Amino acid sequence: AREVLEELKRRGVLTGVVSYNHVGNIRRILEAFGLLDLVDYIAAEWHTNKDAMLSNMLAEARKAGHDLSPADVILVDDDPWDIYRGQCEQMGAGFSCFGTDISDLQEVLRLVETSPVAQA
Repeated sequence: AREVLEELKRRGVLTGVVSYNHVGNIRRILEAFGLLDLVDYIAAEWHTNKDAMLSNMLAEARKAGHDLSPADVILVDDDPWDIYRGQCEQMGAGFSCFGTDISDLQEVLRLVETSPVAQA
């Protein structure tokens, strides 16, 4: 994970963690693994509405001066309940299921390279 996050940071790609959890827990986990400085945003709430979390994350990025829309987002998730792909499609965000669409985090770099945002 570190190599992928470092490469995304080097490329100027904003990264975030979206989790059915609590922000404090996610922050502590990232810090324990030395990854906190490589993540720009954390959206963690105790529910499965990752579309709402993504919207909140986008709002935070806009407040920080980033001109982003849902089409600029790719959510990578294991999606155990098969609901996040539909949420992303509904809001216009990209989605890739870890374990089905991709099996190695290095593949995230290819997703970023081939996203509509990278083509612009």
